Amino acid sequence: MKAFLLLCLYTFSVSTAAQSFAQANNSEITPKPFARKTWQLGIQGGYSKAQFLANNLTTQFYGGYYVANKLMLGASASWSGEWTQRVIETNLLSVGPAIRYQFTQTRLSPFVAAAYRFGTYTFTSQDYSSTSGNSGFRTYQNNTISGIHSRSLSAGLTIGITPALRGEVVANWQDAVRPSDGFKIGSSNFWQAQVGLSYLLLPRQ
Repeated sequence: MKAFLLLCLYTFSVSTAAQSFAQANNSEITPKPFARKTWQLGIQGGYSKAQFLANNLTTQFYGGYYVANKLMLGASASWSGEWTQRVIETNLLSVGPAIRYQFTQTRLSPFVAAAYRFGTYTFTSQDYSSTSGNSGFRTYQNNTISGIHSRSLSAGLTIGITPALRGEVVANWQDAVRPSDGFKIGSSNFWQAQVGLSYLLLPRQ
């Protein structure tokens, strides 16, 4: 009986030690978020009242690679649209390089990001015309301006949902100009609250 109790005590001790070692080992091999060699993909968007037209909806996509802990270099794309009930709308589509810095490698992590993008701006309007005995046929006019440069600055907070999936709350500013002639798109100079999701492709240990 004494030998059996000693065997049980020995087995329990070995099991506890093995479990503690496994937990410590797992904590060592699980990489921290935003570590060097991590890839990150994300999307964020927001809705607000527009400066020029009634409504503004902006969606941004980004992706990049952490060249150092907390520092990501990559690319960003943005679509921003404004519209009214009269079927007058504008669209700004742009793509360009981006940089992002996370201040911590924790579950709650503040960050700043910037992008410089190149794209096109399209303005669509609806005109009402009339002919003899016929009032009210519609014609649509589309004007596209190329060579647009768009700057974007963001500050926000990421929230870890799982080790790889994170939510984001962001304050974003962007503008749009055409440097060749100084043309500025006033409606595309705005601040907007946005939310998003991002996914981390963590490096293998």
